Amino acid sequence: MLLALKLLVEQSITPPTDVYLAAVVDEEYKHRGVTHLLESGFRVAGVVVGEPTNLAVVTACKGVVRWKIQTHGRAGHSSRPEEGHNAIYDMAAIIQGVKQKIIPKYKEQSHHLLGSPTVNIGCISGGTVVNTIPDACTIELDRRMLPGETWEVIRGEFEALFRDLGVAGEIHEPYLIDEAMETAPGEPIVLAAQAACRKVLGSSRVQGVSFGCDATKFHRAGIPGIILGPGSILQAHSIEEYVELEEVARAAEVYARLCATFNGGSEN
Repeated sequence: MLLALKLLVEQSITPPTDVYLAAVVDEEYKHRGVTHLLESGFRVAGVVVGEPTNLAVVTACKGVVRWKIQTHGRAGHSSRPEEGHNAIYDMAAIIQGVKQKIIPKYKEQSHHLLGSPTVNIGCISGGTVVNTIPDACTIELDRRMLPGETWEVIRGEFEALFRDLGVAGEIHEPYLIDEAMETAPGEPIVLAAQAACRKVLGSSRVQGVSFGCDATKFHRAGIPGIILGPGSILQAHSIEEYVELEEVARAAEVYARLCATFNGGSEN
């Protein structure tokens, strides 16, 4: 994006509308950077978020909700397990229920760009010492949402699972909620990005991605946006993160072309 601005200056191109580069922080954790930007009153006609998309124009991404489930038992000595209540056993039933009941239902749902919703149990903890019946067990879940899905509906799915299994589980309030994004294909920012890609790359691809990013926050603020950037998400968070320099250069040309042609929503 910095290279794109440099290209505009070098070629003495004055964009038809104001162009902002927002270098916000904390995208991976609590997205406090973009949240602060939007709460300050920042508004624009369109947004491009530079996550790695292999230069495809991404108009939809999944949302995510993360929360904890806890089971409660009754502590006792391991030599007399019948006098206690093993919270880990209850949690094991819930985990099996997620695998056998909830995940198959998710596979029946589908979005034309994003596929099916998913859930992952990423953390588990329980018990204190091996010779004590555990009186508590906790798991943390990561649920990827499709456009239109809400935490209230997801919570209801798990409450129904507990009833079906006949076990009690305490559903904690989420520590992260980020709804999915879907930008209409006819939005000016989408059309302008496609035109820029065709001009620079010779073609344009529109697709969705399963990961989330700062684009969802702009979407909730009523600002249409896309995700478009060099590199592959497959290299993100890997041992050797990298982006091909040639693709970085082409991305800069695409961004520059987009800045030079996008006029805030009027006819391009």
